[in-house]
Amino acid sequence: ILEGEKSSKYNVGWYSPFPLLDKGKIDQLLRAVCESTDIFVARIRVDVETSVVELSFDKHGPIVHGEQFEFANVKDMVEWMDTEVIERKIGMEWIGNGLFAWVKVRETGKCYLFSCLHHLFVDGLGSKHLHARFFQAYESLYGGRPLKHSPSFQQYIARSHQLHLDQHEIFWKDFLSTNTITRLRPYYHETGRYKIKDSFELKSVLAFTGSHLRNIAAFFKAVVATYFYRTIYDDDGDNNVVLETVWHGRTGEYIDLVGMTANPLLVACPIGDSFNETYQATLESMMQSFSHKELPYSRLQKLGVKFSQPDILVNIIPISAESVLVTNPNGDAKFHLNVFVDVQNQRAWLDLVSSRQYFSDADSRMVLERISLVAFRLSQSPNSKTKSIDLLLETEREVLLNELGPGRVVSFDTTKTLHGLFEVQVLKSPDRD
Repeated sequence: ILEGEKSSKYNVGWYSPFPLLDKGKIDQLLRAVCESTDIFVARIRVDVETSVVELSFDKHGPIVHGEQFEFANVKDMVEWMDTEVIERKIGMEWIGNGLFAWVKVRETGKCYLFSCLHHLFVDGLGSKHLHARFFQAYESLYGGRPLKHSPSFQQYIARSHQLHLDQHEIFWKDFLSTNTITRLRPYYHETGRYKIKDSFELKSVLAFTGSHLRNIAAFFKAVVATYFYRTIYDDDGDNNVVLETVWHGRTGEYIDLVGMTANPLLVACPIGDSFNETYQATLESMMQSFSHKELPYSRLQKLGVKFSQPDILVNIIPISAESVLVTNPNGDAKFHLNVFVDVQNQRAWLDLVSSRQYFSDADSRMVLERISLVAFRLSQSPNSKTKSIDLLLETEREVLLNELGPGRVVSFDTTKTLHGLFEVQVLKSPDRD
């Protein structure tokens, strides 16, 4: 391993070879870098009245958090990056502080500098730039070379942030005109979870949808929407189920499909008279939602759908060597389904993470088994009537409704909550709950 990037939904980790230092020299090096580079805590504030988005820097909170770690081999180091840092701690505890770690690998005797920051501070290129700054500081402190002040890093972050907004065409004014922000969702919300997996052959699904990932994704979204519409949702006659879906596309054909986005998006799944109609309507809604020329909420409003934070998240993740795909289950979701699609080998894996607060272990397993069975049946009979699809026995439906709580009806209200589409762009401000 020379250098590389490991990213999650919120954080960018970068590691590169670096000389092994003791704690005193690490602290000295951190101070030198922070004093010579404008690295500050960044906050994004949204003025609800004027819809102005402001990126500001807190000069009283420089990034100075450094640690030392030692691992037996490179595999252990990479697992630590994935499980202990990239996916967990930074998002909740160290946001605004960041982490710099010097990691020694006993097997090779090598040492690595590892940084992990929120992607609003740096992307992969910015992290590489920052590591180069550490090398310059090291050569200055211990090699006698002068270290020049570099005030460009703050401007780099601001420019990167603006490019991020421009790329995704986030029209805050239009969004805020229909949504009142009362609180921002936390990055991570740890709750009791239950995780199960299932798999099945894709042969029938591919025969129905073709091999294009977009069509396969619409198929599974329609399956999940039909399932929940028929089993859990009391929709008062509104034949729409709204799913929150997270796509992470980096290379290959998936760029055209997902628009290089890592944002949660809302997809309306209108339930038609037949599953085939539901699938076609879901495909149309999905393509409209993923177009950055028209934000998802605009499309959903045209469909007459009310929404805030869907209780169901569905990720369709292609298994491809050309695609880097990472996702993190949303802590507020009651039902989070990952569908891993391997078109080449005609296999699919369903990975379900559900909240024990709403689903018992037995119910979660039963739900996943039913979804697998429904997917298989519908791929063989796509024109079957929606109302005739055997999804759950009435007693099983009662069990799930009881898990949700007596009298609880799932609703989508635009007046209360900032939904997940913008949680990546908005940092939780200290003056908001």
